[in-house]
Amino acid sequence: MIKNIAAFKLDLKRFYEVVTPQNHLQLQIRIANKLQQGIVFKNSQMSNHPVDTGHARKNWSGSLGTPGTGVRGVYPGMGKSSNIAPFNFAALFARARPFGIIWIYNNVKYIVALENGHSKQAPQGMVEGALNDLQTFINGGLKI
Repeated sequence: MIKNIAAFKLDLKRFYEVVTPQNHLQLQIRIANKLQQGIVFKNSQMSNHPVDTGHARKNWSGSLGTPGTGVRGVYPGMGKSSNIAPFNFAALFARARPFGIIWIYNNVKYIVALENGHSKQAPQGMVEGALNDLQTFINGGLKI
């Protein structure tokens, strides 16, 4: 269980100190992919990302170097499905460079409320469970 983000960052820093430059990018992409899958789809604290319209779920995006801004598509309104395509994380990871920063973010205005348990579908939020699962993954001796 992650006690706080600072402790999680320190654990990642220690882990990266033993990673060689030759395998760093592969490890970096595996960690980002594991985190993205845990946030967007499911983790040990939620069976699936909360979905009413799909707008929040489809707005999980990524960028390299700096966080992205804006929201993808327009909120469709209650009872309607979002028609935007999910973000292509595989293409983003393919452009990643060793020791670069991969951002995973969501800018819909209600994402903080969802993370804080507003949805009965994911009362524990999405990110915390994904971070806990990632911590377990790292502690288990990630194989590259």
